[in-house]
Amino acid sequence: MEVISGLRILNEVLPMPWRQVDFKGGKVRLDPGTTNNRDGRVFPLVAELRVLLEAQHELTRYLERERRIIRASRARWG
Repeated sequence: MEVISGLRILNEVLPMPWRQVDFKGGKVRLDPGTTNNRDGRVFPLVAELRVLLEAQHELTRYLERERRIIRASRARWG
């Protein structure tokens, strides 16, 4: 990923909230204070980065659904 976008995986991509990814607008925004130099940045959502982030977003949504189902089951069955 770093070669494609210059984004640092451990300290910029992994902790990035989904609100910073604009799939429709084709951009990724890093808020000020979240980068090594503390400046905000905007990156184009190139094809390779889009594929990676869409897959991660789908996985995140799946896990959130599963967590809701488990919580609902526990509440129902005690």
